[in-house]
Amino acid sequence: MKNLLPALLIASTCLMPLAAIAEDAAHGSAYDFFANPSGSVAVASDYVFRGITQTDESPALQGAINFGQATGPYLGLWGSNVDFNDGDEASLELDFSGGYKWSWGPASLDAGVVYYAYTGADSGLDYDYWEGKLAASVPEGPATLTGAFYVSPDYFAGSGTAVYVNGAASLPVLDTGITANAAVGHQSIDDNAAFGVADYTDWTAGLSYTWEKFTLGVSYYDTDLSNGDCSDGCESRVVGTISRSFP
Repeated sequence: MKNLLPALLIASTCLMPLAAIAEDAAHGSAYDFFANPSGSVAVASDYVFRGITQTDESPALQGAINFGQATGPYLGLWGSNVDFNDGDEASLELDFSGGYKWSWGPASLDAGVVYYAYTGADSGLDYDYWEGKLAASVPEGPATLTGAFYVSPDYFAGSGTAVYVNGAASLPVLDTGITANAAVGHQSIDDNAAFGVADYTDWTAGLSYTWEKFTLGVSYYDTDLSNGDCSDGCESRVVGTISRSFP
């Protein structure tokens, strides 16, 4: 019973973009949904997810493709190499996402679902999982404030119900093309032993510079976990990224 609410949330958000796309198709606009995808490619010195390295502190090559507009239904695919220092069981992460975005006054709202798949990993490791998402962004002067809530009924490595809450802010630095950003989040996990670490808090701060379709970024990541908790995988680190958006 404890997994019923997260499961219902994921099921309902998963159906939202499909229902909206079906409605568009009935009005002859499904082609428009898929006709103008956006995407990006990036190279990073490390792939850090919620404060923990996903590439054993090694570089990552990442790419994304997205369908949809600023509001309405959307679908997306994001990928990156991974290395969990598990004997090369998993080598690639693919994230399939879908949801619906809409505006409410000055706020931008997002309800969606993400499926994380790890190719190459033995099914017995139970790496793959679903996660539902609710997020809201609101402008505050020149800054943008964002809050997000994620829930999974069966998190990574079969670690049970997990909840992640995150707050973030971004601020353009005058007309320099530089944006300052910061975020803090808390990850709680039902079965900490299966996941490998206790519940923890992570935070990040960084700067990015955009020129035409290229973005250069540098970010600092840290958690309240000790090195002994995760074999240096969650210690503080600075990550550099270069990306290009398409089209």
